Amino acid sequence: MIAGGPTIRYIVTILVAIGIQAPATDNLLRNGSFDNEVLGWVDPTDAFPTGLWAHRRPGESGAVKVINEGMIRTPLTTGKDTLINSISQCVRVEPGRRYELSARALAVRDQPVAGYGAVSIIWFSNTNCDLKKNGSGLVQTNYALSSAKLTALDDAWHELRLRDLAPPRGARAAEVSLDSAVTDFDRKGDFVVWFDDVVFRVAGAG
Repeated sequence: MIAGGPTIRYIVTILVAIGIQAPATDNLLRNGSFDNEVLGWVDPTDAFPTGLWAHRRPGESGAVKVINEGMIRTPLTTGKDTLINSISQCVRVEPGRRYELSARALAVRDQPVAGYGAVSIIWFSNTNCDLKKNGSGLVQTNYALSSAKLTALDDAWHELRLRDLAPPRGARAAEVSLDSAVTDFDRKGDFVVWFDDVVFRVAGAG
């Protein structure tokens, strides 16, 4: 970080005072690099912990390991051929802004079951990413899901990115999710995906 002198601080103060903003680069996510274990991230199903903080290799920064555990061997929903396990974080969004989501992901090679990793986002009309029920008791997910997938199981880091994300009308929050998805239900075993450097930021005005 370059230390700013009085002149730089003065210019920033003027820009804020007159309502002019420089391009936003700040991460809206808490603990996106997992330097503080999994603080700020949750398992949305509350079924069991899926995020296991660890150092991927000596000398690397913290990363999170999302495991799709082998004890679940059948799809949870009839007709589905994919079972997704994840950790997520809810972030408030503003109308008239466009957003960008990026992350580094690594899928271990020679895994016992087939699958993929993904970063995904769902928009919500409330501020806490809470699933609501309508009059007939059906769960509403508010808005469509967008995702970027990692299919290479090569024990190497890859960048996943979703650009130019425009919240739907009425959206007040976004749920950012790190996913480990199993597509093979004929064999048993865990499917493991690592994630690091997750960034959700304002990319510009809508």
